[in-house]
Amino acid sequence: MTGPSRRALLQGAAGLAALSACSSGPEQGSPTTAYGVHQAGVTTAQQGFGNLVVLDLHHAPIVPVLEALGEEIERLVSGRAADVPEPGDLTVTVGVADPGLVLPTFARDTFGPEHCGGDLVLQVCGSDPVAVLAASDRLTRDHAVRWSQLGFSGAAGKDGFGRNLLGFHDGIVQPRGREELSAGVWGDDGSTVMVVRRIVLDVEGFNDLAVDQQEAVIGRRKSTGAPLSGGHLTSPLDLAAKTPAGAYLIPVDAHVRRAHPLATGRPLMLRRGYSFAGEQGSGLLFISFQRDLAEFIQTQYRLDAGDALNRYLRVTASGVFRVLPGFSASRGLGASMNADR
Repeated sequence: MTGPSRRALLQGAAGLAALSACSSGPEQGSPTTAYGVHQAGVTTAQQGFGNLVVLDLHHAPIVPVLEALGEEIERLVSGRAADVPEPGDLTVTVGVADPGLVLPTFARDTFGPEHCGGDLVLQVCGSDPVAVLAASDRLTRDHAVRWSQLGFSGAAGKDGFGRNLLGFHDGIVQPRGREELSAGVWGDDGSTVMVVRRIVLDVEGFNDLAVDQQEAVIGRRKSTGAPLSGGHLTSPLDLAAKTPAGAYLIPVDAHVRRAHPLATGRPLMLRRGYSFAGEQGSGLLFISFQRDLAEFIQTQYRLDAGDALNRYLRVTASGVFRVLPGFSASRGLGASMNADR
């Protein structure tokens, strides 16, 4: 990473450190090791800050790069790396470009080639933004950064959920438990497919709507998060519920209806996004993990075809990567790629 880029990261930490005091969630202990069957940062409880960095290797052999990254990640997470802050609940998730994973162009894509593609992705997350940025800097200093985005998550309220920049609850419908995670997230080898999308939101334009109009766009109550079909925050959507006059309680173009997995017959993808604000605008750094890329593609096509929220967003960066299986001291990060050759 170049000197100016490194300085920008660390300058950003100064501002976010103050924000972290206002957005801290439940305390999380340090994982103390990066080793495991799966990489951390996928099903890990979401931390307050996340930095996504896409790297170009310029034809450098990928397996040695991955091995070195894995060793450095273990030093950082375990607190054995010198001259960096205490790791706390720091996690680092590594994904690699896979020629078998290709995202088509979608309706709201507005980015150029410099904001898609890439050879590697690092998702660095933690409750301390200074530790997140210091770890990001250390892991990327010998590589070329294609694009990056630093984000933050809203503090969980009394209902246990945070909110996005539009003021609505986030992350309500997620796969939970081993069975749902095996069906929709983890591959048989312990890997998963990661989709990243930087979505700039027209927050001002959305907020100009009356609250009932905002709720019609999303399909949930803004105050409680309950679906417009009734119930409470975690109640299942009743997509068939209608008014006495025959209109759907959840409008046909509501975001939650268009994104609902029942429409595609696919398992639930795991969403782990972060809000962002800065020179690139304000919005959502969408991150999802799924066993099969078709889970995301089919859902996105449905959103393109009729999501009311489309009027208030544009996508300025995108990528898809395979998150490698977990690693250990004896079987390094990327060992599965070596075995496939």
